[in-house]
Amino acid sequence: MSKNLLVKMIAGSIVKKYVDNNPDYYNGICTSTFVVKGVKTREHHSGKNRVTITLPEDGRTKFMVYYPYIKKGYYYYIANESKKDLEANGVKINQSQIEKTGEMTVDGHKCDVYKTKFDMESNEGGARNVGNVHCEWAVCQGFVTGEGYALPGVKGMVLKSTINVVSQATSKEMNMDLRFNFASTLENMTERAVADSEFEVPAEIKMVDIEKKPKEMLKIIQENAKYLKKKGLWVEAPDEAPKIYDNLAEDWDY
Repeated sequence: MSKNLLVKMIAGSIVKKYVDNNPDYYNGICTSTFVVKGVKTREHHSGKNRVTITLPEDGRTKFMVYYPYIKKGYYYYIANESKKDLEANGVKINQSQIEKTGEMTVDGHKCDVYKTKFDMESNEGGARNVGNVHCEWAVCQGFVTGEGYALPGVKGMVLKSTINVVSQATSKEMNMDLRFNFASTLENMTERAVADSEFEVPAEIKMVDIEKKPKEMLKIIQENAKYLKKKGLWVEAPDEAPKIYDNLAEDWDY
């Protein structure tokens, strides 16, 4: 929303390029497979045929993302910033307590339901930015993977979750709102020995450091999406009015 037509056109083109036409935003149903060993994780996202590996490294987390079909990928690091570090950089964070709100059964497993929300606010470039994240988890105590794995201070495995994100940017020139909704449910879990080699990128994958070549990231994502669409492997949900899923009991039909 803006009274300035030029600003509105520029903002609209940015959203179209980086949100509407960004193939990394997958609007549909898919199955993701996770492999977990301690703090190491490996996810295969079937919808985008993407593999993401996360590893702790020198007080930060290394993310390695690659696409097996096109044999390309990229990597980057994210500092493990504390709330104090973020607030020192001008980011104000309000977090509600993790609250147990009830119980539910997921695939025959009794779960405790927890809710929390985060509100983050910053002022940058003459704009006030506010992010609201509302989360809800169904945690099964029968699957204990270590203190704090499911939620801080909560033992167990998350069998079902919903996350709603609203990002708002306000300045003298315009107001812009973006909304994302994520929901997942665990279908199957197998305990087995996990080798460290499962958290290594295959030698045939060409990896790019996007801190040095930031433009390569979107090129790789677009190339992968183009390949999947050409082969008929990319399936998105039909367009519909946006909907916020407020609780785990919703009938998720998307």
